[in-house]
Amino acid sequence: MPSLNLVSAAAAGGGMSPPMSVPIAGRWYSSHNGLEPGALASRAADHLHLMPVLFPCDVTLDRISIDCSVTNSANARLGLYNNASSGLSRPGTLLVESASFAISTSTGANDQTIDETLSGGTLYWACICLDAAATVRTYTGSDSGISYGGTAGDGALNTHARRAEIDHTFAALPADNSATALTIASGSNALITMRVAS
Repeated sequence: MPSLNLVSAAAAGGGMSPPMSVPIAGRWYSSHNGLEPGALASRAADHLHLMPVLFPCDVTLDRISIDCSVTNSANARLGLYNNASSGLSRPGTLLVESASFAISTSTGANDQTIDETLSGGTLYWACICLDAAATVRTYTGSDSGISYGGTAGDGALNTHARRAEIDHTFAALPADNSATALTIASGSNALITMRVAS
């Protein structure tokens, strides 16, 4: 199971605590093996930028956030997906999404209210979609430790990676990505954080 790392209460971009086995109410988390807050980097518009999420026990989340730390001219949506029912390591059906919000004038953490309970030991996917390229906090560190499921025996998609993307013109997040073409890579991705409800 990937380690669970603690993000400071200032949300994304803060310092990390040692891995913890039990999430603490009111704290911010991002489930990713070897995760560390990384540099600010531009992310393209009209993509779902996805990261795997895995908690060791059941949690209820009340916030989801992206750290910008610079002024952008973009709107964003954040969301959470189930893993695909096929069992492949890829996003499936939409659980929750934020309303569209502007990151054109705000810097630092952009918190959005959600109310979603995730089951411990179950793979989920957090995502961000932008209507224009924007500079956001990324994560660095080792692979996710998750093998993205392929549809052929050549192993082309069965690699450990940190980043998954799906093409999607900015709008409400798609209801189901189970059969949508998925791109994977080993580069850094947007650092999406989630707060455990108090």
